[in-house]
Amino acid sequence: DWVRATQAQFAPIRVAESLWIVPSWCVPVDPSAINLALDPGLAFGTGSHPTTRLCLRWLARELRPGESVLDYGCGSGILAIAACRLGAGHVAGTDVDPQALAASRANALANGVGAAFLPPDRLAAEERTPFDVLVANTGTFSCVSTSVGVFKESSKYSAPMAISTEPPSAATTAMASTIE
Repeated sequence: DWVRATQAQFAPIRVAESLWIVPSWCVPVDPSAINLALDPGLAFGTGSHPTTRLCLRWLARELRPGESVLDYGCGSGILAIAACRLGAGHVAGTDVDPQALAASRANALANGVGAAFLPPDRLAAEERTPFDVLVANTGTFSCVSTSVGVFKESSKYSAPMAISTEPPSAATTAMASTIE
């Protein structure tokens, strides 16, 4: 059947030393690692894309315990869920796609984490504290520019950002020109 054929395309992915993405229908390869159970549903974010892995590796390396995190364009919620499992304090995700928000909430529940997933128009009203960290795995230059603008409004001054897009140079250009 088509569901099994689709699922067969995805296998556990080692992202960092002790961080794995494990499709919900698979058994974790390393039970002692942080295993992120994931069922993307109709949302973007299986963890197999290089930009997703870049953001996850950055979080694993740079996130400090207790920091608050905003996942802008959360898709399946993989970055927000990883932030929670890596020790972040308050975590929120936002996306314009209602199916992405539903998938993110379901994946957070499956991973036993308490991240909030909201549409952008509710983010400012319901998330009143500035964020320490922004992660955004977005697809275009305009998404990156928007991410940086939203982050400047909702973050602490000079907070770190991990923004990944294709081609990678677009993210760097947007960050440098918008932040200055």
